[in-house]
Formats: sequence, structure tokens, C-alpha cells
Amino acid sequence: MNIYLGPAPCNENPAQTIQEDYQTKALMECRAWANMLRRHFPDHEKYGIRFTIKQTPHDFGYYFEVACEFDSTNNEALEYALQIEKNAPSEWDEEAKLELRIHER
Repeated sequence: MNIYLGPAPCNENPAQTIQEDYQTKALMECRAWANMLRRHFPDHEKYGIRFTIKQTPHDFGYYFEVACEFDSTNNEALEYALQIEKNAPSEWDEEAKLELRIHER
């Protein structure tokens, strides 16, 4: 099962599908977002949760975002995934900002 967490923290401005280099920027942001979620929720592995990048068909190609992926038969994983969704950071942390700057070079 997946709970979609968006392409970036909710108070940030992610790459837009109409941008020429959307795929490159979106994947970079999604990787930084997934890494940040791993840091903020270090117990995710204990529940069998993985942060993955999903692509969804869109009028302009594909839309990329991070999903919290887990076994739907595991109630503890579901509860933890819902806590992740509810408590996900709303802005990039310093490590994510650095990661994004490094990839922009």
C-alpha cells in the first residue's frame, strides 16, 4: 500500500510539470525529500516502510512524488505511515538544502 507524500515538503515550491527540465529537477527533489523523511522517521524500517519515488501519468508526461510504501496487512505499519503523513516536515531541512545545492551544480 502507498500513502503519497508529495514531491517536496508542503511549504516548498517543487518543480512544475511545465518546466523544460521538470523530470531532472523533480527526481532530484524527490530523492532529497525521501532522504529527509528517512532521517526524520528513523523507525520506518522497523515497520517495513520504504520511501519510494512514484511516477504518475500526467497531461505533460509524468508527475513524480514520494510515497510511503508498506504492507497493507500490517496494522502497525499503517499506523506509523499515517503518523509520517501527519507529521512530515513542511520545509526542507539543512541537509536536504545542501543535497539540492550539490545536485544543482
